[in-house]
Amino acid sequence: MEATNIFEKLEKAGKPAFYYTELAKRLNSVRDAVFLSYLIRLQSSEKSQDGWICKMIAEIQEETGLSRWEQKTARNNLKSLGILKEKYAGLPRKLYFKVDLEKLKSLLSKSEK
Repeated sequence: MEATNIFEKLEKAGKPAFYYTELAKRLNSVRDAVFLSYLIRLQSSEKSQDGWICKMIAEIQEETGLSRWEQKTARNNLKSLGILKEKYAGLPRKLYFKVDLEKLKSLLSKSEK
């Protein structure tokens, strides 16, 4: 009875966030891997032809559990590796993200050696 109760509570708590564990190993950070995996999933499913994704900080926090500061740290780390691109556009101004898949592929293949 108790196990059923906890599963019901978890179901009401929202969807679980998944990430690529291999990215966590390669990036040496679960936080960065969660953020990057989230963007990869969005980028692969978005209708945008150019691959840019617009998500608000609060939306990302809701869907990944990453705080504003954890997101900022992950973004800075991924930008320094050349994996993440960012731009502001529109009125009101919104932040857009794009994963550089070629840079990611290069990073992953370097790590395999």
